[in-house]
Amino acid sequence: PDELNYQGALKTNRQEIRYQDTLLVLDHSLYHETEDYELELEATDRAHGEKVFHQLLTDHEIPERETDNKIKRFFQARP
Repeated sequence: PDELNYQGALKTNRQEIRYQDTLLVLDHSLYHETEDYELELEATDRAHGEKVFHQLLTDHEIPERETDNKIKRFFQARP
């Protein structure tokens, strides 16, 4: 325990919903006075999952972008 260095807390609230034969997941994370949202889609078939995901983004005018995972974003946001 003496060697541990507390870096802060990360709390994630997750909502999941079945959507067009996939699982749509919205994460709302809080850390270092930062609110972070992440939309994920899980599917058993990659082609179907990608089709549904891209259509969802298009329908709701959500830009697709590459992002680091939330743990890395947490450490990058340290005060």
